[in-house]
Amino acid sequence: MTISTSMASIYVSPCGKTNSRHLPCAICKTPCSLKIPDSSESEDIFVETSHSDFANPLNINKDKKKQSTKNKEYSIAIDIGTTTLVIELWNINHFDTVELFSSINHQISYGKDIISRIQSSMEGNHKKLAVLIRRDLFRGIQSLLVTSGISRTAVKEIVISGNAPMIHLLMDWSCDGFASSPFYVQETHLQQTDSQQLFPQLGFSVPIFLLPPLAPFVGGDIMSDLFVLQMQHHPSSVPFLLLDLGTNGELVLYHHDTYFVSSTSAGPAFEGGNLSCGTGSIPGAVYRISTKTADHQLQLLTIQDRPPMGICGTGYLSLLSFLKDKKLIDENGTLIDAYFQQGFPLDKDRKIIITQKDIRELQMAKAAIRTAIELLLSSANLAWDDLAQFYIAGGFGSCLDLYAASNIGIFSEKIIERITILGNASLTGAKIFSIMKNREETVEHIQKKTKEISLTDLTEFHEKYIKWLNFQEK
Repeated sequence: MTISTSMASIYVSPCGKTNSRHLPCAICKTPCSLKIPDSSESEDIFVETSHSDFANPLNINKDKKKQSTKNKEYSIAIDIGTTTLVIELWNINHFDTVELFSSINHQISYGKDIISRIQSSMEGNHKKLAVLIRRDLFRGIQSLLVTSGISRTAVKEIVISGNAPMIHLLMDWSCDGFASSPFYVQETHLQQTDSQQLFPQLGFSVPIFLLPPLAPFVGGDIMSDLFVLQMQHHPSSVPFLLLDLGTNGELVLYHHDTYFVSSTSAGPAFEGGNLSCGTGSIPGAVYRISTKTADHQLQLLTIQDRPPMGICGTGYLSLLSFLKDKKLIDENGTLIDAYFQQGFPLDKDRKIIITQKDIRELQMAKAAIRTAIELLLSSANLAWDDLAQFYIAGGFGSCLDLYAASNIGIFSEKIIERITILGNASLTGAKIFSIMKNREETVEHIQKKTKEISLTDLTEFHEKYIKWLNFQEK
């Protein structure tokens, strides 16, 4: 399998041919200009598409020797995240990944979190935001087709999963419904459009399905997650909790045949945003801190074992846990005097540090998630011990140190043995949709069994949020 990123340059010639390295027959008969993006416009992203058994939830035979060359039908699954996007070209008949594309979401220039993007859209930048994400997706789809050599006529459909604001920005729908309570979305049902409408540059027409949200801030990405869990046949009689970690924490609590859903704004800290040495999940990002060496020195584990060049979200959680265990921060999250002014260094040259401001940002993010979980459980009269399973979805969870996360208080240590990491279930669920029977009815069935819980309307919200800012409890 090849992983393509937005670094790839795809050229389309006048005859319609494409090539990833040169212009095969481009002839300029009139003055023209060629823009070559600088490095700030592209970035390699480390992508975890799914985790363990969830990579192939249907257990389809993937022995390529047994695959028929006659059954070659493909679909494209897309996961639009606030920070990153992932596109997968896959074989419908065998659930095989053919090519994978990943990129930053270039809407980030209009805000690192959902709220900032919504505000920017309402200030008149909605068309610019739509152009950015459509351009990102066009480049990704084009890259997949060129790299794989698969004919565009073999593509059956495109399925897009993402949180509701991201879908609104893609479709250039009004974001007014996200601005103030009561929140609402423009479209609540499964939507179908066409590639000619969103990506006319592709030059071919296939249906595009947009997975619907469960609530204004609980999007189609969570619908996708639930498709994955349904395929795993989670027992309908026992409660489970699903958490999709990112800039927007989305939650589902299943109990008594009802999906209780809620969301909380964790901010960009879990994805490295607004932090002094923060970065996305790219090669060289520190994703975990370890002291399990002969001399007990601090060891930085990085993605692809590259030299450290920053800290991603899971790395920061691991680092916070280390600081707490070594008593380098107190229960309020304050660094000891030796590091309070200049921050705690992770290397001798002090090129990578964590500052007091960084810790405060992370405290607010983890408090938002823990408060949301506690209130959602309470709304259903449940406690941690009542949960049969705790699923963590999203690329963030793939490298998550569960001890560190519980140690700093994101979730109770009681649940660790019942945690299942799903990885990018949003992408896997979009694939499942393409082969699902009675898929429109399945979507409607889930929506009918959904009940939204508005956390900010609960009187205990502020009290619990303040409590979980601290580190004294697990």
